[in-house]
Amino acid sequence: HRLPLDTVIEIARCVCHGLEFAHAKGIIHRDLKPGNVWLTANGVAQIGDFGLAVAVDLSRLTQDGMMVGTVSYMPPEQAMGGQVTAKADLYSLGAMLYEMVTGRPPFVGDDSVAIIGQHIQTSPVSPAWHRADLPAALETLILQLLEKDPDKRPASATIVLKTLELITAGKEPNQKTPQTQGTQQTPNPLYRRVFVGREAELKLLQSVFDSAMAGKGGLAVVVGEPGIGKTSLCEQLATYVTLRGGKALIGHCYEKGSTSLPYLAFVEALRSYVLSRPPDDLRKEMGTGAGDVARIISEVRERLKVEPRPAGDPEEERYRLLQAVTDFLVNASNVQPLLIVLEDLHDADKGTLEMLTHVSRHLSGARLLIVGTYRDIEVDRTHPLSGALAELRRISNFTRVALRGLTADEVQRMLQNVVEQDIPWGLAELVYKRTEGNPLFVQEMLRFLVEEGHIGRRDGQSRATGSTPVAMAIPEGLRDVIGKRLSRLSPGCNQVLSVAAVVGREFSLVVLQKVVLVTEEELYSALEEATGAAVLEERTAVGKGSSFWFAHAFFRQTLYEELFAPRRIRTHQQVGRALEEVH
Repeated sequence: HRLPLDTVIEIARCVCHGLEFAHAKGIIHRDLKPGNVWLTANGVAQIGDFGLAVAVDLSRLTQDGMMVGTVSYMPPEQAMGGQVTAKADLYSLGAMLYEMVTGRPPFVGDDSVAIIGQHIQTSPVSPAWHRADLPAALETLILQLLEKDPDKRPASATIVLKTLELITAGKEPNQKTPQTQGTQQTPNPLYRRVFVGREAELKLLQSVFDSAMAGKGGLAVVVGEPGIGKTSLCEQLATYVTLRGGKALIGHCYEKGSTSLPYLAFVEALRSYVLSRPPDDLRKEMGTGAGDVARIISEVRERLKVEPRPAGDPEEERYRLLQAVTDFLVNASNVQPLLIVLEDLHDADKGTLEMLTHVSRHLSGARLLIVGTYRDIEVDRTHPLSGALAELRRISNFTRVALRGLTADEVQRMLQNVVEQDIPWGLAELVYKRTEGNPLFVQEMLRFLVEEGHIGRRDGQSRATGSTPVAMAIPEGLRDVIGKRLSRLSPGCNQVLSVAAVVGREFSLVVLQKVVLVTEEELYSALEEATGAAVLEERTAVGKGSSFWFAHAFFRQTLYEELFAPRRIRTHQQVGRALEEVH
């Protein structure tokens, strides 16, 4: 239940006093939650149960995959086994404050992994969206406390306490700080990605990774139609792997006409690992194959000061490269269990498929799980991936996970998680029948119906509000929904997105700036608009600048196909010149 604001602030002040004292003694609570804040007879809040204060590793998943601790209030660095400082307690305080003012935790999910995944990856919905009378200063403080990066949170409990005292006194705290400006939040839950269902599929993949941790390396493929949730399922698995002490590496394959380099998916995945490891450790893991790996990953040359092997027989070079990457991955997995996710294998280049096949033949004894995703509707008998799969199925530890549509109950749960309120069964059933449970279609349809005013909030539920019956307002197919949602964006935003669609599913800001004919401010405004509407996602990666990613391939395809052919050709030429300049 929501608490009165004066009660919220008084409890928070008492908790801050307790944290001040504990942190001054070098003690970090590590399990701050409502159940560990006790109220005395006269209403004074006191912190209790310091049982995890000296047990840093107890927040990790156990061998049985059970979480010790309370996931709704757990800071991301603690869940991931990173360095836990006093700022971890401040994150938990932020989660408590969020729940006290809104009546719900900042993140909810079907299980512990789903909730922790949101702590790690998802920005919280602004608490003011749930509570209109929330003071702006208190909203800002809560969002600062819930920053993923500990360095962006308030410096100490003392700073938080002073801020609360200013809010109580009716004074506006100094909001113009780098911390405040960097605060990210989702103003409306409608544009936040959610994950529901898939319990059996996720449990299967988790068990395959558990086997890999024990030295039984494996290969799995996640198969399904566009929008069915392959990427989301892999993200949940990656969170589980991180909680188990492993490391997840992600690589993407790109359709023809986009970025195309040999072995690109493996290059993407391995580059992030190379940049995160100390040079001495990296040298040991690569061994004598460093010069071969350096041929496709330039960062190896820079960090290890090695030169690629001189050119020789092409077939011999190819084999040495495949074996060097295989040995590197096996050695790295001995240090830390690895998950490698290769997205969109239906678009994989020949080199990526060859490397996947070669590495998969040497998984025995490795603490390595490779998961590939692909659209089965695009892979017929003549497709290059079809031949590779025939070879891969012979591997002893091969697993195929086929995703189908969500059930009607899961669709209702998904809709309720998106809008964070009750959804009538009749509306959920209607959406289920029209979408056949495709998660992307479900979420995009809900966004369209809300944006068009066919559905609105009333008495704590989402109900039909327009004069047109919802059944008649629902578009026929996913592409139709995508097209209608893009039409709601400004002309300037659509112009920028059309150019971005030529660059590819993923595009860097620096390349886009060289091609679009708009000012810098207009470009930023367009990207901000598209990101706010969940058409784009901003991505950051080690060693890369600012980049963006179309939330789904359908957005990019729709924009690309709408371009007038001569204009598309000219834009391709401009993009090519920009890529040459940048790279």
